[in-house]
Amino acid sequence: MGKFTITIKPHYIFLALILLIAIALRVVLAYYNWPYFNADEGVMGIMARHIQQGERPVVFYGQDYMGVLEAYIGAMLFSFMGSSVFALRLGMTLFYVGFLVFLYLFVRQIYTEQFALWMVALFGFGSTAILSRQLVAIGGYIEVELFVALAFTVVLWPAFHPFPEGKKQHLLQYLCFFLWAVAISVGLWSYSAIIPWIACSGLLLLIFCWRELLLKGGLIALLAGLLIGSTPLIIYNVGAQPGHDTLTVLFSIVGKAPLTLHTLKEQILNTFTISFPIISGEPTCHKSEYLFLHYWGFESDWSSHCMALGAGWSLFFGALGLASGGIGLFALGKAFMLWRKKHVLTLTEHQHIVRLTAHLLLLLGVVGVVVPYLRSMPVLTGPGGNARYLLGTWIGFPALLWPLWAGGTRLRNSSLGRRRWTVVGLRASCVACLTLLLAIYVYGSWLAVTQLPLAKASKQSAEATVQTLQAHHVTHIYAEYWFTYRIAFYSNEQVTGASYIYNHANDHTLRLFQNKYTPYLTAAQRDPYASYVIPASPDSTIYISMKDIKDLTGIVKRRFQDQHLSYRVFSVPGYTIYQPIPPNS
Repeated sequence: MGKFTITIKPHYIFLALILLIAIALRVVLAYYNWPYFNADEGVMGIMARHIQQGERPVVFYGQDYMGVLEAYIGAMLFSFMGSSVFALRLGMTLFYVGFLVFLYLFVRQIYTEQFALWMVALFGFGSTAILSRQLVAIGGYIEVELFVALAFTVVLWPAFHPFPEGKKQHLLQYLCFFLWAVAISVGLWSYSAIIPWIACSGLLLLIFCWRELLLKGGLIALLAGLLIGSTPLIIYNVGAQPGHDTLTVLFSIVGKAPLTLHTLKEQILNTFTISFPIISGEPTCHKSEYLFLHYWGFESDWSSHCMALGAGWSLFFGALGLASGGIGLFALGKAFMLWRKKHVLTLTEHQHIVRLTAHLLLLLGVVGVVVPYLRSMPVLTGPGGNARYLLGTWIGFPALLWPLWAGGTRLRNSSLGRRRWTVVGLRASCVACLTLLLAIYVYGSWLAVTQLPLAKASKQSAEATVQTLQAHHVTHIYAEYWFTYRIAFYSNEQVTGASYIYNHANDHTLRLFQNKYTPYLTAAQRDPYASYVIPASPDSTIYISMKDIKDLTGIVKRRFQDQHLSYRVFSVPGYTIYQPIPPNS
């Protein structure tokens, strides 16, 4: 009997090794609760708990948009790991590993296997800003990356094989249409930031597969996928109140910024000196408008040199994008000239055109992500924290970086002396840029690991806060949003409440604000002995100054006086608690 042997390609071994390193890095960070656990993530964790209890939410609590796939995965993990920040973030790691796998698959189809491995290696690491957005379960962002990568992976097969032969190939083609439709519709439910990539991958499908869609029944498979993938959106919109439907939300979510020269200049500067450098991996300058949230890990390094460094970073990627687009357009023009001359293309020539078109559509997708953000209000109000809206540019990174890879691996040395040294210099420069970029991402990951003691201290502080509140028998509170839902999760919903904001700009009153889960609000309002949580210093919040804290304290004391209630005062890290004392207690 002959021996049965299995041959594993070296590329797959390298891919598995890179994925294991990427997984290990994120599992370690998640285990130590890095980055800082915030209220938005607390809401997602609370939703996961409620799903375990039988609830079936479709969108994020208190909002008309953003799917909650993260909560359903979290609920699954909670069922056998227990309810914890670690379990919630393991779900995010699963999403991200899926993104890396599909990134490898579609980059390999468009470019080369070696370049696909390098891209996975690059995205296996990242700056603290990149890693923090990959791990926090605040809804939508990483799912979009996963579903876009899946969409490009499955759309490329039918594009590469325009004339499938045999029943199996036809079925595979229909399966690709179905999976593409499921990916983009579930992605749209997850977050509307997927729209530019729906357009780009859909255009690739339309250009190369329109015959199969319209004449050979492929449209049926596509519509079936759209119907199944859109089920959550359909369920939500059937019960949505007027003005709260998905289309209305899509048109209103970004906000309208005035179109003036001054505003446009500020938007361009903020986008390319702050937002894009942060979200694309620049490791040393991470501006955050929410310092107390430690939005990009436990750092807030923004110095005088950061604007110049950010501008240089964006100019580098901008130059790469222009070069990449120019090279792609030139090559595509040559391919079309050949087609016009021959009037027929071989399968190899057809696939070459598909690759060039996909390459250009990846670049177009980056533009489709950046331009709407550049003209939005978030880039004016918080270019650091809102840089997360540019996460979609990651999908286009292979197209941006391809000229460097091609220059480092495909340029051939010339026998002519001066030209030969020019080519050698270009190759060396390309390789140096690729090596430096990978080193920067590895360095960013190391910085994240060095912050683990701060993450541990943050968790201990939250647990100490919960213990102190429970020791004083506090069950309902009035507090700012960032405190309320974070503590609700950490306390297993033993301490819940209503979130407020102090209206310091106008009438200096407390008003309810960002109450995501109505039963918490109702319970706090029905409890006459609900405690008030007031920031101990301006560092605890983004909303108020030291004078506002004194005014807020006065308002709370007057409320207790009007209700003829005495109260006790005690502290937790960063906050002062005013707890009314029931009579006869």
